[in-house]
Amino acid sequence: MGLERSLVLLRAESKSRPLPEDPSTSPLSEPARFEAMEGLACLHWVNMSSPTLLRTRTFFGDLINDYRKAWRPAPDDHIKVNPTYRLSIPSMY
Repeated sequence: MGLERSLVLLRAESKSRPLPEDPSTSPLSEPARFEAMEGLACLHWVNMSSPTLLRTRTFFGDLINDYRKAWRPAPDDHIKVNPTYRLSIPSMY
C-alpha cells in the first residue's frame, strides 16, 4: 500500500468519515495531507482503528525493507555492512 493510500485512510478515520472504496483515487488537499502526516508521525489519531494502524505499520515496514534491499555503500564509504536491519512484518490476516 502506498503512502497516499495510507494518508487517505488515516484522514477518513480521523474525521469519522466513511472509508473510500478506492483510497488511491481520493486526492488530498495540501492541508489535509499535512494533517494526515502529523497523525502518521505519532500513530495516534481520533477514532484510530486497528486495521488502519496495521496497514500503516505494514506500509512503513515494507518501505524500510525496500530501502534495505536497495542500499549500497558508496565507493569511499567506511561502512561496508548494511546498517538497516530487515523488519519482520506480522500478517494482517
